[in-house]
Amino acid sequence: TAPASGVAIEIRRTTSQTTRLTDYASGSVLTENDLDTDSEQAFFMSQEAIDDADDVIKISSTDFQYDATNKQIRNVANPTSAQDVATKDYLENTFLTSANKTALTTVNANIANINAVNANETNINAAVNNATNINAAPSFATAAANSATASATSATNAANSFDSFDDRFLGTKASNPTVDNDGNALVEGAMYYNSTDNDIRFYNGSSWDAPATDAETSATNSANSATASATSATNSANSATASATSATNSATSETNAETAETNAASSASAASTSASNASTSESNASTSASTANTQATNAANSATNAATSETNAASSATSAASSASTATTKASEASTSASNASTSESNAASSATAASNAQTSVENIFDNFDDRFLGTKTSDPTVDNDGNALSVGVVYYNSVANEIKFYNGSSWDAPSTSAQTSATNASNSASAASTSATNAATSATNAATQATNAASSATDAQTAQTAAELAKTNAETAETNAETAETNAA
Repeated sequence: TAPASGVAIEIRRTTSQTTRLTDYASGSVLTENDLDTDSEQAFFMSQEAIDDADDVIKISSTDFQYDATNKQIRNVANPTSAQDVATKDYLENTFLTSANKTALTTVNANIANINAVNANETNINAAVNNATNINAAPSFATAAANSATASATSATNAANSFDSFDDRFLGTKASNPTVDNDGNALVEGAMYYNSTDNDIRFYNGSSWDAPATDAETSATNSANSATASATSATNSANSATASATSATNSATSETNAETAETNAASSASAASTSASNASTSESNASTSASTANTQATNAANSATNAATSETNAASSATSAASSASTATTKASEASTSASNASTSESNAASSATAASNAQTSVENIFDNFDDRFLGTKTSDPTVDNDGNALSVGVVYYNSVANEIKFYNGSSWDAPSTSAQTSATNASNSASAASTSATNAATSATNAATQATNAASSATDAQTAQTAAELAKTNAETAETNAETAETNAA
C-alpha cells in the first residue's frame, strides 16, 4: 500500500549476517575487489548494529534512568507486580471501570480549565482562605454602593450649601448686579463688595444699600443740621442783643423783639427737626450694623455646613475604599463564589472611584469657598488659607474685635465698626443739635423777656410823658392864676 501523503519514510539497509559475500579459497589470487567486498560487509554490519543500538531503550547519561526517547513501547505483557509497567489495553479495559473512563473523558474535555486551576493554585488557596470575605463580598458591595450614594448626597448637600451661600454673598463686583451668580433673581439680603467705591452693599428687595455710606451721609447731614442750629442760636442771641439795645425806643424794640421771638421759634423748630433727623440716622446706622452682623453669622453658618459636608464626603469615601479593599480578590477563575467576589470587587472599586470623585468635587467646592471666607482669625491675614495672594472681597471673622472684615484690595474694612462709628457720630450730632435747640429756646425766652421789659419801659415812658404834660399844664395854669392874681392885686 502506498504511504499517505506527507508521512515520513525511513529506508534501512540490511546486510546479511549469515552469508559471507566473499569466500576465500586456498591458493586463490587475492584481488582488491574481493578484499573491499569482504571488509565492506563487516563495515555495513557494524553501522547497522550501531543504528539498532540507537533504536533501543538506553540509560540516560544524565540521571542513569531508562529513556524511550519519546517512542512507543509495544508487545508489553500485563503487569502482575506493583512496580510492573501497565499497557494502554490493561489500563483501559482491565484497571479502569466505565465510570472511571467517563470521568477521565470529562477531565480531558476540561483539561484547559484544569490547567488554568493549576496555574491559579495560589489564588485558589487565597480564595479558600478568604471564603468568609468572599461570602461577605455582596454585603461589602452593597455597603460600597451605599457609601457612594452617601458620598454623592454629601457632595450634593455641599454644593447646595455653597450655592445658597453664593446666592447671598455675590463676591466682588465693579457695579450693582441685577441677578445673582447663577443668573437668577436677587434675593433680599444678598450682599457684595463694590470694588469701585470700596464698600459693602446689601439688597433690600428693590435696590442696593451701602450702610457705611448711608451712615456717613447721615452723620454729615446731622453735622450740617447741628451747624444750622448753632447758627440759628447765634442769630437768636444777636436778636436778643438788638432788642436790649433798642429798649429806649419802645416801638422799634417791641417790633424787633417780636421778630426775634419769631426767629427764635423758627430756630427751635429747625433744631427739633435736626434732632429728629439725627436720631433717625442713628437708628439707620444701628440697623445697618445689625444687618452686617446677621450676614456675617449667615456666612459663618454656611462655611460650617460646607465643612461638615466635606467631612461626611471624606468619611463616605474612606468607607467605600475600605469596602473595595475587603472585596478585592482574584478567586473568580476558581469558582462561582470567586467570580462573584471579583464582580463585587469591581463594583466596590467603582463605588470607591465615585466616592473619591465626590470627595474631590466637595474639596474643590470647599476650596473655592475657603478662598472667599477665610474663617476665624485673631488678626488681619496677609494671604489666603492656601498661602496665595488675597483677592478683593474676601472676608474673615476677627475673634479679637468680634467683627466681620472685608479686603478692599489693599487693606481690611470692618463695616460694623464703620457703622458703629457713624452711629456714634450721629448720636453726638443729635446731642449737639439738642443742646443747640435748648440754647435757642433759652435765647427765645430771653428775647421774649427783653421784649416784655421793653414794652414795660415804653409804657413807663408814655406815663412819664403824660405826667410831664400834666405838670406842664398845671404849671401853665398856675402861671395863669399867678398872672390873674397879680392883675387883681394891681
